[in-house]
Amino acid sequence: MWIEQRVAEPLLPLRVILHGVRGGAFLVQSIVGAIMIGSMLYPTFHFQIVMGMSPLISGLANVATTAVVLVLVPFVTKVLNTYGPRPLMIAGPLFSAAGLFYLGGISADGGYVVDILPALVPLGIGLAMLFVPLQNLALIGVEPQDAGVASATVNSTFHIGGSIGLAIFTVIYAGSVDRAIEKGASELDAFTGGYSATFIASGIVMLIASAISFGLMRGTQEDLMPAWSEEDLSAY
Repeated sequence: MWIEQRVAEPLLPLRVILHGVRGGAFLVQSIVGAIMIGSMLYPTFHFQIVMGMSPLISGLANVATTAVVLVLVPFVTKVLNTYGPRPLMIAGPLFSAAGLFYLGGISADGGYVVDILPALVPLGIGLAMLFVPLQNLALIGVEPQDAGVASATVNSTFHIGGSIGLAIFTVIYAGSVDRAIEKGASELDAFTGGYSATFIASGIVMLIASAISFGLMRGTQEDLMPAWSEEDLSAY
Protein backbone atom coordinates (compact mmCIF):
# COMPACT_ATOMS: atom_id res chain seq x y z
CA MET A 1 0.00 0.00 0.00
CA TRP A 2 2.87 2.37 0.84
CA ILE A 3 4.41 1.76 -2.60
CA GLU A 4 1.08 2.12 -4.42
CA GLN A 5 0.69 5.60 -2.93
CA ARG A 6 3.99 6.78 -4.37
CA VAL A 7 4.40 5.28 -7.83
CA ALA A 8 3.21 7.21 -10.87
CA GLU A 9 1.16 4.34 -12.33
CA PRO A 10 0.03 2.09 -9.46
CA LEU A 11 -1.38 -1.33 -10.28
CA LEU A 12 -4.18 -0.71 -7.78
CA PRO A 13 -4.85 3.00 -7.17
CA LEU A 14 -5.99 3.36 -3.58
CA ARG A 15 -8.82 5.62 -4.67
CA VAL A 16 -10.46 2.49 -6.07
CA ILE A 17 -10.67 0.63 -2.76
CA LEU A 18 -10.99 3.50 -0.27
CA HIS A 19 -14.37 4.65 -1.60
CA GLY A 20 -17.00 3.71 1.03
CA VAL A 21 -19.49 1.88 -1.19
CA ARG A 22 -16.86 0.19 -3.34
CA GLY A 23 -14.86 -0.79 -0.26
CA GLY A 24 -18.00 -2.34 1.21
CA ALA A 25 -18.61 -4.24 -2.03
CA PHE A 26 -15.07 -5.60 -1.97
CA LEU A 27 -15.47 -6.72 1.65
CA VAL A 28 -18.77 -8.46 0.94
CA GLN A 29 -17.31 -10.09 -2.16
CA SER A 30 -14.42 -11.44 -0.09
CA ILE A 31 -16.94 -12.92 2.36
CA VAL A 32 -18.87 -14.52 -0.49
CA GLY A 33 -15.59 -16.04 -1.69
CA ALA A 34 -14.84 -17.31 1.81
CA ILE A 35 -18.19 -19.06 1.92
CA MET A 36 -18.20 -20.39 -1.64
CA ILE A 37 -14.62 -21.69 -1.57
CA GLY A 38 -13.86 -22.18 2.10
CA SER A 39 -17.15 -23.47 3.45
CA MET A 40 -19.24 -25.03 0.70
CA LEU A 41 -16.83 -27.89 0.08
CA TYR A 42 -18.03 -29.43 3.37
CA PRO A 43 -21.49 -30.46 2.09
CA THR A 44 -19.66 -32.54 -0.53
CA PHE A 45 -17.60 -34.18 2.21
CA HIS A 46 -20.77 -34.88 4.16
CA PHE A 47 -22.49 -36.37 1.12
CA GLN A 48 -19.64 -38.73 0.32
CA ILE A 49 -18.08 -39.57 3.68
CA VAL A 50 -21.09 -39.56 5.99
CA MET A 51 -24.05 -40.23 3.65
CA GLY A 52 -22.12 -42.58 1.35
CA MET A 53 -23.01 -40.89 -1.94
CA SER A 54 -20.90 -41.42 -5.05
CA PRO A 55 -19.00 -38.40 -6.42
CA LEU A 56 -21.54 -38.05 -9.23
CA ILE A 57 -24.56 -38.13 -6.95
CA SER A 58 -22.96 -35.77 -4.45
CA GLY A 59 -22.30 -33.33 -7.28
CA LEU A 60 -25.94 -33.53 -8.33
CA ALA A 61 -26.99 -33.03 -4.71
CA ASN A 62 -25.21 -29.68 -4.71
CA VAL A 63 -26.92 -28.50 -7.89
CA ALA A 64 -29.94 -27.17 -6.01
CA THR A 65 -28.17 -23.99 -4.98
CA THR A 66 -26.91 -23.31 -8.50
CA ALA A 67 -30.35 -23.98 -9.94
CA VAL A 68 -31.95 -21.50 -7.55
CA VAL A 69 -29.36 -18.86 -8.49
CA LEU A 70 -29.94 -19.37 -12.22
CA VAL A 71 -33.71 -19.18 -11.87
CA LEU A 72 -33.67 -16.07 -9.69
CA VAL A 73 -31.08 -13.94 -11.49
CA PRO A 74 -33.59 -12.43 -14.00
CA PHE A 75 -35.98 -11.54 -11.17
CA VAL A 76 -33.20 -10.13 -9.00
CA THR A 77 -32.07 -7.98 -11.94
CA LYS A 78 -35.56 -6.47 -12.10
CA VAL A 79 -35.48 -5.80 -8.36
CA LEU A 80 -32.07 -4.17 -8.74
CA ASN A 81 -33.34 -1.85 -11.47
CA THR A 82 -36.44 -0.97 -9.43
CA TYR A 83 -35.14 -0.61 -5.88
CA GLY A 84 -31.37 -0.38 -6.25
CA PRO A 85 -28.70 -2.63 -4.76
CA ARG A 86 -28.92 -1.74 -1.06
CA PRO A 87 -31.95 -3.94 -0.15
CA LEU A 88 -30.40 -6.87 -2.02
CA MET A 89 -27.03 -6.44 -0.34
CA ILE A 90 -28.62 -6.39 3.10
CA ALA A 91 -31.17 -9.16 2.61
CA GLY A 92 -29.00 -11.48 0.51
CA PRO A 93 -26.55 -12.36 3.29
CA LEU A 94 -29.48 -12.88 5.68
CA PHE A 95 -31.03 -15.50 3.37
CA SER A 96 -27.64 -17.16 2.98
CA ALA A 97 -27.07 -17.10 6.73
CA ALA A 98 -30.46 -18.76 7.29
CA GLY A 99 -29.47 -21.59 4.96
CA LEU A 100 -26.08 -22.00 6.59
CA PHE A 101 -27.53 -22.05 10.10
CA TYR A 102 -30.00 -24.71 8.97
CA LEU A 103 -27.08 -26.73 7.63
CA GLY A 104 -25.53 -26.37 11.07
CA GLY A 105 -28.20 -28.77 12.33
CA ILE A 106 -27.11 -31.72 10.20
CA SER A 107 -26.70 -35.10 11.84
CA ALA A 108 -24.82 -38.24 10.91
CA ASP A 109 -28.05 -40.19 10.40
CA GLY A 110 -30.00 -37.39 8.72
CA GLY A 111 -31.34 -37.46 5.16
CA TYR A 112 -30.80 -35.17 2.20
CA VAL A 113 -34.41 -34.02 1.80
CA VAL A 114 -34.81 -33.05 5.45
CA ASP A 115 -31.31 -31.98 6.53
CA ILE A 116 -29.78 -30.53 3.37
CA LEU A 117 -32.20 -29.46 0.65
CA PRO A 118 -34.17 -26.95 2.77
CA ALA A 119 -30.87 -25.17 3.46
CA LEU A 120 -29.63 -25.06 -0.13
CA VAL A 121 -32.69 -23.13 -1.33
CA PRO A 122 -32.34 -20.03 0.91
CA LEU A 123 -28.60 -20.19 0.37
CA GLY A 124 -29.17 -19.96 -3.39
CA ILE A 125 -31.66 -17.12 -2.93
CA GLY A 126 -29.14 -15.15 -0.91
CA LEU A 127 -26.29 -15.74 -3.32
CA ALA A 128 -28.44 -14.67 -6.29
CA MET A 129 -29.27 -11.44 -4.45
CA LEU A 130 -25.55 -10.80 -3.96
CA PHE A 131 -24.12 -11.88 -7.32
CA VAL A 132 -26.27 -9.48 -9.36
CA PRO A 133 -25.43 -6.13 -7.68
CA LEU A 134 -21.82 -6.75 -6.66
CA GLN A 135 -20.25 -5.94 -10.03
CA ASN A 136 -22.33 -2.76 -10.25
CA LEU A 137 -21.26 -1.64 -6.79
CA ALA A 138 -17.62 -2.27 -7.66
CA LEU A 139 -17.93 0.46 -10.31
CA ILE A 140 -19.76 3.07 -8.24
CA GLY A 141 -18.17 6.49 -8.68
CA VAL A 142 -15.09 5.05 -10.35
CA GLU A 143 -13.37 7.04 -13.06
CA PRO A 144 -13.67 5.44 -16.51
CA GLN A 145 -9.91 4.82 -16.62
CA ASP A 146 -10.18 2.88 -13.34
CA ALA A 147 -13.11 0.70 -14.44
CA GLY A 148 -10.90 -2.21 -15.46
CA VAL A 149 -8.94 -2.34 -12.22
CA ALA A 150 -12.12 -1.94 -10.15
CA SER A 151 -13.77 -4.86 -11.94
CA ALA A 152 -10.62 -6.95 -11.57
CA THR A 153 -10.40 -6.09 -7.88
CA VAL A 154 -13.88 -7.35 -7.10
CA ASN A 155 -12.98 -10.65 -8.80
CA SER A 156 -9.65 -10.84 -6.99
CA THR A 157 -11.25 -10.22 -3.60
CA PHE A 158 -13.47 -13.24 -4.20
CA HIS A 159 -10.44 -15.53 -4.49
CA ILE A 160 -8.52 -13.80 -1.70
CA GLY A 161 -11.52 -14.22 0.57
CA GLY A 162 -11.79 -17.83 -0.55
CA SER A 163 -8.17 -18.52 0.43
CA ILE A 164 -8.64 -16.91 3.84
CA GLY A 165 -11.96 -18.65 4.38
CA LEU A 166 -10.52 -22.03 3.45
CA ALA A 167 -7.78 -21.61 6.05
CA ILE A 168 -10.10 -20.37 8.81
CA PHE A 169 -12.91 -22.87 8.24
CA THR A 170 -10.43 -25.74 8.05
CA VAL A 171 -9.12 -24.77 11.49
CA ILE A 172 -12.70 -24.62 12.84
CA TYR A 173 -13.53 -28.00 11.30
CA ALA A 174 -10.37 -29.73 12.46
CA GLY A 175 -10.65 -28.34 15.97
CA SER A 176 -14.25 -29.49 16.28
CA VAL A 177 -13.41 -32.99 15.03
CA ASP A 178 -10.46 -33.33 17.40
CA ARG A 179 -12.54 -32.28 20.41
CA ALA A 180 -15.35 -34.67 19.50
CA ILE A 181 -13.00 -37.64 19.10
CA GLU A 182 -11.32 -36.82 22.42
CA LYS A 183 -14.77 -37.02 24.02
CA GLY A 184 -15.33 -40.49 22.54
CA ALA A 185 -17.60 -39.63 19.59
CA SER A 186 -17.66 -41.94 16.61
CA GLU A 187 -15.73 -40.91 13.55
CA LEU A 188 -18.84 -40.07 11.50
CA ASP A 189 -20.38 -38.10 14.38
CA ALA A 190 -17.12 -36.21 14.80
CA PHE A 191 -16.97 -35.37 11.11
CA THR A 192 -20.59 -34.22 11.13
CA GLY A 193 -19.94 -32.05 14.17
CA GLY A 194 -17.04 -30.45 12.32
CA TYR A 195 -19.20 -29.70 9.30
CA SER A 196 -21.89 -28.26 11.57
CA ALA A 197 -19.42 -25.96 13.32
CA THR A 198 -18.16 -24.75 9.95
CA PHE A 199 -21.66 -23.97 8.69
CA ILE A 200 -22.57 -22.07 11.86
CA ALA A 201 -19.37 -20.03 11.62
CA SER A 202 -20.17 -19.34 7.96
CA GLY A 203 -23.64 -18.12 8.91
CA ILE A 204 -22.13 -15.71 11.42
CA VAL A 205 -19.79 -14.38 8.75
CA MET A 206 -22.75 -13.82 6.43
CA LEU A 207 -24.47 -11.80 9.17
CA ILE A 208 -21.34 -9.64 9.25
CA ALA A 209 -21.67 -9.17 5.47
CA SER A 210 -25.23 -7.92 5.95
CA ALA A 211 -24.04 -5.49 8.64
CA ILE A 212 -21.30 -4.22 6.31
CA SER A 213 -23.87 -3.63 3.58
CA PHE A 214 -26.19 -1.85 6.00
CA GLY A 215 -23.40 0.43 7.18
CA LEU A 216 -21.62 1.20 3.92
CA MET A 217 -24.16 0.80 1.08
CA ARG A 218 -25.73 4.21 1.63
CA GLY A 219 -27.16 6.63 -0.89
CA THR A 220 -30.08 6.94 -3.26
CA GLN A 221 -30.80 4.35 -5.91
CA GLU A 222 -29.20 6.64 -8.49
CA ASP A 223 -26.12 7.09 -6.31
CA LEU A 224 -25.66 3.32 -6.06
CA MET A 225 -25.94 2.56 -9.76
CA PRO A 226 -22.83 3.25 -11.89
CA ALA A 227 -23.30 5.79 -14.65
CA TRP A 228 -20.82 7.63 -16.84
CA SER A 229 -21.55 10.51 -19.11
CA GLU A 230 -20.67 10.41 -22.78
CA GLU A 231 -18.07 13.11 -22.08
CA ASP A 232 -16.38 10.87 -19.51
CA LEU A 233 -16.31 7.92 -21.88
CA SER A 234 -15.04 9.98 -24.80
CA ALA A 235 -12.31 11.45 -22.63
CA TYR A 236 -11.24 7.93 -21.66
